[in-house]
Amino acid sequence: MTDRTVAFIQCHCYADIPAGRVYNTAFMLAEPRRASTTRAELRVAIFWRKVPMLSLER
Repeated sequence: MTDRTVAFIQCHCYADIPAGRVYNTAFMLAEPRRASTTRAELRVAIFWRKVPMLSLER
């Protein structure tokens, strides 16, 4: 990890998302109009806090 890496917790995934997927916008569901332009890339997922995976699964 670097100072530019941020971990976040996700409770639901709308589709299977492979590692390497890049997003250019981030926002909180409570305030979707306050979106930020960014470069966010999925690198790895942790399933049930134990199993590393190379994707987010639906």
